Amino acid sequence: MIPFAFVTDWWKEQTLALQIFWGTGLFALVLIVLQAGLGLFLGHDGDTPSDVPGEHDSGSYLSLKTISALLLGLGFGGVYCLHQGYSTPVSAFIGLVVGLVIAVVYLLLMSAIYSLRSDGTAN
Repeated sequence: MIPFAFVTDWWKEQTLALQIFWGTGLFALVLIVLQAGLGLFLGHDGDTPSDVPGEHDSGSYLSLKTISALLLGLGFGGVYCLHQGYSTPVSAFIGLVVGLVIAVVYLLLMSAIYSLRSDGTAN
């Protein structure tokens, strides 16, 4: 008997669109959990180190974190919409909008956090 056979049975019951949305959402979730774990245990925040003052202004707009947030919203938003009875193109569009909203909120939060940084130089 295969361990976790119920997962493979559940996966085979899904339509191709649901498999794509679930796969996208779960992949993004794994990426986010890995990023959080690495940040927590290794102290790496995912940004590139910069020794030059002023070179790193408010973070990168296109980073692994923002892409993960976008994919998370796309995947799970698409799954939710398909379960609500929407068509696949409409679900993909709504999932993309949800992903963009999550990514923009993440960017706004990160820019607010970056604005709190100081270099410790006395003026």
